[in-house]
Amino acid sequence: MQQFRAISQQFCSAELSTEPNPKFQFIIDLQSWIEAMIKDSFEIIMCLDANEGIDDQTGQFCPLEFTLDRPISGKGHDEKLATLIHTCGLCNPL
Repeated sequence: MQQFRAISQQFCSAELSTEPNPKFQFIIDLQSWIEAMIKDSFEIIMCLDANEGIDDQTGQFCPLEFTLDRPISGKGHDEKLATLIHTCGLCNPL
């Protein structure tokens, strides 16, 4: 509930009319940040226990723009880690 309240305040300040979803916001915030790091020539190794299977899923391509001071809306994103992995060009090493 704390995350929901904090994100709601950010959405209200940014005048976004949608109701926030903390799990979805985490995925799109993480994806947009990873995309920004890749653009800056960083190599990414992500370790995550997200309780979501990715082996049998094919994600869509949905690039996002990273902004530090404003919530990212994530329009067109399907809320799946498979989309984050596909968009960022990551792979499952196992």
